[in-house]
Amino acid sequence: MSLQKAIESKLQAHIAMIAAEIVESLKGATLQELLSSSAGPKAKSTKAPTMRGSGSGALGRRTPEEIEETMLQIAALLGSNPSGLRAEQIKDLLNMEAALLARPIEVGLDSGQIVKTGQKRATTYFLTSLAPKAVVKKAAPKKAAPKKTGAKKKAAKKKP
Repeated sequence: MSLQKAIESKLQAHIAMIAAEIVESLKGATLQELLSSSAGPKAKSTKAPTMRGSGSGALGRRTPEEIEETMLQIAALLGSNPSGLRAEQIKDLLNMEAALLARPIEVGLDSGQIVKTGQKRATTYFLTSLAPKAVVKKAAPKKAAPKKTGAKKKAAKKKP
């Protein structure tokens, strides 16, 4: 037998042994364990990656479908929390970056699926169907006053 064939034979035996050991170790693992270990030993956290794009640090542009899907996740989360949630709580529960929540929440508010009460960090979001009546009444869409053009604004200021 040639030296090359002997090396190939030993290599194949080692590969088979390693493969058998991997299969044996995976038999008792849960899906969560497999997913958390798939990032390798250098992973900083078990959080799902939230950055998109070239890795330059900037968030990539999301499609309307992705925004809608995130809004539906938020709505489902609010549906299971009738007392409402703040944006920070939503961020933590969905394991997302804060920057990724603003647009889906805005879409939910605009569509009427989500309502809010409070201001700044005290803003609490509710699923419209589970929100207290006072919050829903307060969040009713208001008719926007027609915008004045530059000439009309100047004329309005001059009138005593």
